[in-house]
Parts: sequence; C-alpha cells; structure tokens
Amino acid sequence: MKTYAACILIFALATSIRLPVSAQQEGNARISELLKKLEAHDKEDTDKIKLLTGLSYEYNKISPYDGIKYGIEALSLSEELHWEKGTARANSAIGANYFSLSDFPNAYKYWLTSLTINEELGYNPGIANHLHNIGNIYFSQKNYTEALAYYNKALQLGEKTGNKGLATHSFTAIGNVYAEMKDYPKALEYHFKALAVDEESLARRTSKAPDADEGQNPKGNIAADKVNIGAVYDGQGNYSKALEMLFQALQIKKEIGDRNGLAKTYSMIGKVYLNIAQSADADANGKPTKANMETNLRQAVAYLDSAITIDKEIGYLDNIQKSYEYLSDAHEMLYDAVSALADYKKYVVIKDSIFSLEKHTDIFNLEKKAEIAEKKRELEKEKEEHERKEYLQICGVCGFIVIFIFAILLMRHKKVDTKIIDVLGTLSVLIVFEFVQLLLHAQIEEYTHHNLVLTLICLLVMASIIIPFHHKIEHWVKKKIGHHPEPISHPPAHEAEKLEKKE
Repeated sequence: MKTYAACILIFALATSIRLPVSAQQEGNARISELLKKLEAHDKEDTDKIKLLTGLSYEYNKISPYDGIKYGIEALSLSEELHWEKGTARANSAIGANYFSLSDFPNAYKYWLTSLTINEELGYNPGIANHLHNIGNIYFSQKNYTEALAYYNKALQLGEKTGNKGLATHSFTAIGNVYAEMKDYPKALEYHFKALAVDEESLARRTSKAPDADEGQNPKGNIAADKVNIGAVYDGQGNYSKALEMLFQALQIKKEIGDRNGLAKTYSMIGKVYLNIAQSADADANGKPTKANMETNLRQAVAYLDSAITIDKEIGYLDNIQKSYEYLSDAHEMLYDAVSALADYKKYVVIKDSIFSLEKHTDIFNLEKKAEIAEKKRELEKEKEEHERKEYLQICGVCGFIVIFIFAILLMRHKKVDTKIIDVLGTLSVLIVFEFVQLLLHAQIEEYTHHNLVLTLICLLVMASIIIPFHHKIEHWVKKKIGHHPEPISHPPAHEAEKLEKKE
C-alpha cells in the first residue's frame, strides 16, 4: 500500500500542475464558440434560444450563476415567441444550475415546469429526463424510496423509447441510491451497466455522427461513472481500486474542462486518502500510527483544498460542505485543532455565508431584471398593436372620405333628392369629426391628462369648428346636385269659380 500510495502521489502532483490552464482552456472552448455565435446572431428567434440554453448548460460545469443568467434569457425569449419546446429546455437548464448550487426548491420548481410542458407535448425523452431530475431532488434529501421510484419510471420510459442516454442516467442514479443504502454489489452492478452504455456511445461517436438521443458527450458520462464506481469501492474499503478509478476520471474531467466534476473528483480523492489514513495500522490505543497516516492525510488535505478552491469559484455548495467536513477530520488527525475547528465551523455555516447570500441576491436581481424586461416588451407590443389599430382606422376613414368625394363628383351631373343629401351630409360630418379626433387623439390626451371635463371641452371646440364648415359645404352640394321637387299648381280663384259654374 505504501508503494502504491507513493506512485499515486507522484502521478497526482504531475497532473495537478496542468490543471488551471488545461481545465480552463478546454472548458471555455465550447463556451467561447457559443458566445461568438450568439454575438453574431442578430435575430430574436428559436436559434438564439438554443444558443442561450447551450450556454446555460455549459456554464453549469464552470459557473452555475452565469448558467442561470443565460437560462433566464432563454426562458424570457422562448415565452415571448410562444415556443413551448424552448420554454421546457430553458426551465430544464435553469433547474440544473440551481441543483448544482444545492438550491433544491428552485431546482424542483423549474424541473417540474419542464416536466409538465414535456408531458403536454408528449415528448418522451423530456419526460424521462425530468422524472430522473426530480428523482435527484429526492435523492439529495435522502428520500431513497421516492428517488428509486422516479429513477425506475425514467428507466422504463428510456428503455421503451430506446434512448440509451436516458438509460445510462437511470443506471447511474439507481446505482447511487444503492450505494447510499450500503448495498455495494447492487450499486456496482448498475454503475458498470452505465459505464458499458457510455463506452458504447463513445465508440459510436468516434466512428460516426452521434445519435440524437445520446445527449451530452459520453466522455463526461464515462468520467462520472468512474467517480461513482470509485466511491463504491471506497465504501467497500477497496482503496486501491477506488483511487485507480478516480484518477482515470480526473484525467477525463481535465480533458473536457468539467470544473464542477473536477471539484467533486478532488473531494472524493481527498475522502479516500482520509479513509486510508483512518484505516492504517493502529497503536496500542487503537489510533493510527503517525508513520503510516501522515502522508495520506497530507494528500487528503491537498485534494480537499483543491476541491474547495474550485467550489468557491462556481458556488457548488453541497460539495463545499462535504469537503470542509472531510478537511476538518483530516486536520484533527494531524493534531491541528485550530484548523479542524475552523473547517468544521465553515462546514456548519456554509449555506449562510456571505458568499452564498451575495450570489443568491445576484440571482434574485437577474430574475427581477428579466421580469421587468418581459413586462417592458409586453407594454411595447401593446403600444405597437394600439398604434397599428389607429393607423388602420385613419386609413379606413381616409379611404371612405376619398370614396365619398368621388361619389359626389360623379353625381354632379344628376339631380339628387335633398333628403338623400341630408343623410349623406350627416354621415359625412360624423366621419370628419371621427377623423379629426383620431388625428388629434394623442395631443388631446397629452393636454387633458384624461380629464373628462377638459376632453369634453376640446370635443365641443372641434364640433363648433366642423359643423359650420359642414353646413356651408352641404349648402353648396345641394345647390350643385340637389333636386327640388316642383310644387303642385292650383288654378286662380276666379278660374276655379268658372269651372264650378260649368259643371
């Protein structure tokens, strides 16, 4: 064991030197590519939603707070465009970032929304994925019975639809539940099933284009599988196999730039070294001897410090707590009581720390900003719709006036009954009044501030100007085209008398 530990130490020191550059460069490559595409994309469409959602998922591995920001933008735009599939994706991405921050209520809220939308759409991969996600919530709350129920539903749906990506996630999740229940053989069975599916998916991706249902890069899944298997071996006390799997996972996570995964792997390696130290040969009092535990404890402290450094940058609260708990135990075994107490205090109060509160305030501000932006867009759309209706009304009135004038011109060579002219005149004055009111509507509102008395006065002034003008035009029209019926003629009185006498 001592020789093996020494070899692992040399390997760890050699690989950890490259970590800051390698992880950062590899991890930011896809984000940089997506940001460039987003900057070049000038349309508010579904493609932009896909880019924003992609960024949200990618930032989940590096900085969940940035992931939430892009997820909220994607959600706002998808709701504006009424694209339900995009709304489901955005909710899913936001939930994943909240989950990484151990904010389980918000994670549940967004994942449940996404599940509901996918059920309405009848999209089985989305349904299975979010059954799995909600299972993760129950798992985090140590409700293993409910977690297994959701994971098995997701697995059945994934197998029914032939979706290998969903199957491997379910295998992994079920394996984790059995590991927590200390059923290590069952846990290994499911984790190795997941590893086999992911390695098969990686082989397919290497030989041809990936299947649509395979989801994220299988390399990341393989690394996660190896971490899980390492954790089970650690639980069994098989530390050499545990470290072997964990260092393989560490190398992959560096290659793909998964900082979230790096933090978790560092923490797990630190825990294994702590367990090695605790299980070392004991003295007469049952305590591990200094000779065979100090090297492993120093290793544990180094890896746990690395995990905490990354976790603080990305805000992975759940992992920070675990790392501080292990670190406190390691310092206690090194007889560093001051550090042990300080680490334990941080472990207890981490969720209430200034770091956490500031970040949650930032998220709240982001959500409020998105809400305000959404309301502003709605108001702008209402204003545009109102202006469009007014424009159509003005065009309609103008068109009618033109037709009316054209009709008058056509009738100028014919005599028209004055009663018809009266009706047309009344109609025309109403149209002219409405037309002027439409044109001056904004100015009247600005002047009166919706005061009814002032508005009525303005309308009366308009009427007093329009009506006399209308009467003059009506008189002119009657003179030009009006037909006055001839009065019935009666004979003079003396002629009437003569007629009566003849009769």
